[in-house]
Amino acid sequence: MHILLAEDSPADALLIERAVSREFPGVHVRRAMNAEDFAAALGLRRWDIVLADHKPPTFSSCAAIEQLARSGRDIPLIVVSGAIGEEEAVDLLKTGAHDFVRKDNLGRLGPVLRRELADAGNRRRRREAEAALAEKERRLSTLMDNLPGMVFRAGIGPDLPMEFVSEGCREITGYDPQRLVGDGATSYRGAVVHADHRDFVRRGIEQAVRWNEPYQLTYRITRPSGETRWVWEKGRLVWLPHGGATAVEGFIADITERKAAEERVTELQSRLMGASRLMLMGELATGIAHEVKQPLSAIRIYAEGLAEQTRAGGAVGPDLAPILDRIVDQNRKAQAVIDRILAFVRRAAPRMSDLDVNQTVRDAVKFFEVEAGDANVHLNLSLAPDVPPVVGDAVQIQQVIVNLLHNGLDAVIEAAVPRGELRVETAKAADGGVDVAVTDNGPGIPQAVIARAFIPFFTTKPDGFGLGLTICSKVVEDHGGRLSIDAPAGGGTVARFHLPPRP
Repeated sequence: MHILLAEDSPADALLIERAVSREFPGVHVRRAMNAEDFAAALGLRRWDIVLADHKPPTFSSCAAIEQLARSGRDIPLIVVSGAIGEEEAVDLLKTGAHDFVRKDNLGRLGPVLRRELADAGNRRRRREAEAALAEKERRLSTLMDNLPGMVFRAGIGPDLPMEFVSEGCREITGYDPQRLVGDGATSYRGAVVHADHRDFVRRGIEQAVRWNEPYQLTYRITRPSGETRWVWEKGRLVWLPHGGATAVEGFIADITERKAAEERVTELQSRLMGASRLMLMGELATGIAHEVKQPLSAIRIYAEGLAEQTRAGGAVGPDLAPILDRIVDQNRKAQAVIDRILAFVRRAAPRMSDLDVNQTVRDAVKFFEVEAGDANVHLNLSLAPDVPPVVGDAVQIQQVIVNLLHNGLDAVIEAAVPRGELRVETAKAADGGVDVAVTDNGPGIPQAVIARAFIPFFTTKPDGFGLGLTICSKVVEDHGGRLSIDAPAGGGTVARFHLPPRP
């Protein structure tokens, strides 16, 4: 401990130093005899305590208090005086002294010093904690102000009143933060949220409160200029110690540009679906052509035979010959049409090349994200990192995955599953190829339906054609694999297909 003693009497200084040393062995005491000594000593080191005589001839405790105040240091000052009145003592305490001890009662000095040292330590720790808290708040404020979005806190209530919004709201909404807090009419949950989406946002947060889970929402807002923008919000509940929800906290980001990109992707998806439908129709035409060509050929042979018999004067009347000729002629035309369909389909054969199945899955899911999000169905990926490359047509495999996801989405929506989920998984197969599985948590498919699922034109949907799984199966088979459907005992449906390893 280091003590600065303002005392001009050597004898009194010695008595004080001995009294302090008895209580604090090893204490260092430096004596200042006048104002200049005191000012110089203050600048030498960090002092723990200042002891000052009240009325020495050259330097008083009042002058010491003034110098300490000017220095800005929080050092306890104890007045040690031979004679001091009660009113003077009170005045000294008011001006900055922490306590006073009479020179004829130095035994009290030890307890006073211990108390003041403890109080000074507590004040120092409090200042350090306050400084640390202020620094954390400064950093947090800087972080929030520089985030590419807006941090918020909203109270739990009918209107979800905003209690705090960060500076980022200005760029997103066009409003000052203060405007959105406490103003029900202009609150973020009020006029800022687009009228078409207010009920959607309210229901989404109410559901999160009921289920006690985090939430994510995508919706539109309206800026003061009337401009609309898309935002993405992620939030969670804040709970009181006794268990009640008290607020919602979260983050909001402007995704207008991303939404525009998604619309472009949707347009590309639509084109891809159109091209896929052409491919599917080509596959269908192939099946029809092969099934129809043989009986047409037989009809033509029989008709030609009848025509020859008629011309030779056979049992058939000669007046039927022109009709039979027309049958043969129309039959030839039908065969020519079928041949042209087959030629078209052959030109649309798969474009086989090295295929990264995981990337193909990601690309297919990207096309499907918007549709799943609009239906509030969670879309999860579980892609094994060790799947090897295979050989295949990326567009056709993407379309198989999209079609399977559509089937799963339809099942989840029709069954009104509370928290719908679709999952796409990949895994390295035992033969070195890749297995892909598309799973939904819908009601599942009866075994009797699974047995007929790949029959052309068989469907359980009122507006379906019964061709989707048939074509998907054909595409997978063209890649050397096999597509299967399974309904696990726990519910849901799993569609799996295998792509063999590269030759």
